[in-house]
Amino acid sequence: MLKNIKLNKQPNRFLKTIAICKQVAIPIATIFVLITSVNPTYAQSTDRNNPTALTKSEIAGTVDKDNQSEYFYSFVAEAGEVAIALDVAPNDKNTLNYVTVDLFDVDGNKLKSFGVGVISKSKRKVQKLQVQNQQKIIMQISRRSSKGSASYSLSVSGSVKLDK
Repeated sequence: MLKNIKLNKQPNRFLKTIAICKQVAIPIATIFVLITSVNPTYAQSTDRNNPTALTKSEIAGTVDKDNQSEYFYSFVAEAGEVAIALDVAPNDKNTLNYVTVDLFDVDGNKLKSFGVGVISKSKRKVQKLQVQNQQKIIMQISRRSSKGSASYSLSVSGSVKLDK
């Protein structure tokens, strides 16, 4: 009889422990999901005179035929070579999406321009820019033609100084 009493107390204690864990685990899991699901993206500037300063080497976004799809960023290029890789993936299959990147100096002189056009498969294009002296670069990402929407990711590498 004593053995039965001890056995009965163990499952009750175990069930109480499980109930307490559920009460604690659910709020913690909810907080974890909320924190990890927030996507820290850049505030994309649509103002050529007030570009978003790059603080990391990669950015991502979407261009869409129905929305503003012209964004401006800036970074400092050191003397040497700067490489820019642009990946574009169509969100709408069988529609033309063409994303361009234009690089300007602070006086508005175009230094480099290239684009990626996609219809049904994603594509990547890498362009390099030779910089003689340290200078601020204004980068414009835009759509030239689009019948739907496309996602892009762009990375900047090489002689680049990013804001902290």
